[in-house]
Amino acid sequence: PFNWRKVLEHEFAHVMALQLSEFRVPRWYTEAMSTFIENDSRIQTDRMMIDAIAKGRLKNIDTMNEYFRSNPLMAYVHGRYVIEYIDKNFGFGAHIKALALFAKGKKLNEALSEATGKGIEELNAGQLEFLKASFDKVRLRPSYDQASLVQLELAAKKENATAQEIANLAIAQLGLRRVDRAVELAKQALEKDARCVDAINALGAIAYDKKDYEGARQHYLQSTAIDPQRSF
Repeated sequence: PFNWRKVLEHEFAHVMALQLSEFRVPRWYTEAMSTFIENDSRIQTDRMMIDAIAKGRLKNIDTMNEYFRSNPLMAYVHGRYVIEYIDKNFGFGAHIKALALFAKGKKLNEALSEATGKGIEELNAGQLEFLKASFDKVRLRPSYDQASLVQLELAAKKENATAQEIANLAIAQLGLRRVDRAVELAKQALEKDARCVDAINALGAIAYDKKDYEGARQHYLQSTAIDPQRSF
């Protein structure tokens, strides 16, 4: 069914931000505020965020509006964490104060610095650290473009390649549904290091996809015994 509550929460937050700032608030800020108030749990495991963190494509607070030129949804998704970071570290009153400062004609950097007592550089560092910590235990792998795949291939083919470097390529191949190649690489990684968790995880995921549930269970137990936080 259509979720009218979500729509109303979104619109309420949007109107609140616009009115308190007398329509002088940055666009990303209003959309992020709306998403934060909706408390959309889907965002916790959003694929775009996993990719952006892995590939270093996150914007700073003072450049968040640039998302609207390439991927507007990132303004909502990333912005939500900026709003939450400020709320948890400085209180929601900091947002109210910032909106009032926008109404007085203050620019983003000035408004947030005055509202929080921190410079924009410190706020940027803080929100990035907060964001990465939020996703630290989300067990999703980034998607790989061709350039990333080439880098993984080169690392895995080195004469002194580590088990982890080979396992990284195995996981990328698995993501591309090249299962036979993924199995081959995972086994190579385990020959170098029998405790390579990601190689075990790859084989476990493959077993599960093939409905070999006992094989998947054995890999899960093995992986968990080595590092419970990284098991698949």
